[in-house]
Amino acid sequence: MPPGDDQDRLRRAIDAAERVLIHDHGVGELADDETADLYADAVRYGLVLIREAASGFSPAVGRADPRIRWGEVAGLADGLSDADARRVRAAVRAELPDLVVMARALLARGALDGGSA
Repeated sequence: MPPGDDQDRLRRAIDAAERVLIHDHGVGELADDETADLYADAVRYGLVLIREAASGFSPAVGRADPRIRWGEVAGLADGLSDADARRVRAAVRAELPDLVVMARALLARGALDGGSA
């Protein structure tokens, strides 16, 4: 797979994770069932986008920063498919902030630029 494909996928994963975090912050309390359901559905969609991006990574992405557990991150979409909104929120808050920081750093240092990974 050409390095640009990994970079594009990484950018898409970061974008989806950032959107999930923005949504999480903007929603506030999950006070009623309708809000909770809408929140959970929107977040699950973002997790699916992350999974889709991560599922196409070459092995070089994992080698570039093994602290990022892409397989586990990708598995969040499946693992939370039937979870209630509070569990979804807890997982998002536990996993995505560090993922975004590490993935941004990976992209910024050019670890996936042609031949350096």
